[in-house]
Parts: sequence; structure tokens; C-alpha cells
Amino acid sequence: MMKKEKLLKITVENGGYITTKELSKYNINNYFLIALVKEGKLIRVSRGY
Repeated sequence: MMKKEKLLKITVENGGYITTKELSKYNINNYFLIALVKEGKLIRVSRGY
């Protein structure tokens, strides 16, 4: 499974939310999260603390 597909699957399983901290748990680089936001497949809700 490609990283972007895996990220989208995890997001759906988490009720539509994902954090950068969770990405490291699944060994997914932040680049894929940013790419999905730029593609319009994910929406950035808020910045972290």
C-alpha cells in the first residue's frame, strides 16, 4: 500500500483526524500529509502546540 493511501486509511479509521505525532507512530513522513492537503484530499483543521 502506498504511503498516501495508508495515511488516508488511518485518517478514516481515526474518525477523520490525524496528527503529525500519529504519523511517526506509523512511520509516515510529514511530506505525505502536506501533499494530501495541497491536493485537497485533506483539510488542515488547526496547527499543533
